[in-house]
Amino acid sequence: MGYMGGVESLSLHAQAARELQGVGRSATTASTIAVNASGETVSRSPAVSRTGGSDLSNSDYSGPWVKDAKNVTRNTTVLCQSHPDSCVSAAGHILTGGRVTEQELLSQIGRGANADKLVDALNHSMGTTKWRGGGLEADQALLVAQHGPMAAELRVPHRSMGHMVVIEPIGSGTFRVLDPWGGMSYEVTAAWIRQYVSAGVFR
Repeated sequence: MGYMGGVESLSLHAQAARELQGVGRSATTASTIAVNASGETVSRSPAVSRTGGSDLSNSDYSGPWVKDAKNVTRNTTVLCQSHPDSCVSAAGHILTGGRVTEQELLSQIGRGANADKLVDALNHSMGTTKWRGGGLEADQALLVAQHGPMAAELRVPHRSMGHMVVIEPIGSGTFRVLDPWGGMSYEVTAAWIRQYVSAGVFR
């Protein structure tokens, strides 16, 4: 499915750890990180909520974390990953609003990559050193998520499965998840962030 098999154990970059409390994040909005399959930035249009389960089933989900989300929606403005194990590159595409495409990232880091590789690829592609990331403890993950969009590696505790999505705060302690597995979006709480996010890429 959408899991990253055998993702390496990640450690938070030392610089990111020191700067988490005062990190300056860009004010990227949901509309600027929603892209279509061609990599074009598009305005987010209301999608039909399918929380009733009549159109979506567990087999459509990227992992068990979706069961704990609300307003699970098939969202045509969210890029679908092109391979079962290309979620990291697809998340990088979404995170940058298509400025760095999934295909470009795949050519650099391949399939089944991780947060550290995505950091290096984004910095290389965009000619910057502003992208940071790596493994995050629960409190760190929540702090980063509260500051703005991030690519987040999701894991189920004590299991090896992993998947990468993009998370953005939408107010009142709630976050929107843009999931490239099937092009879905859903809403989650701070508790969800603390439970499932194990690593991130952010600036």
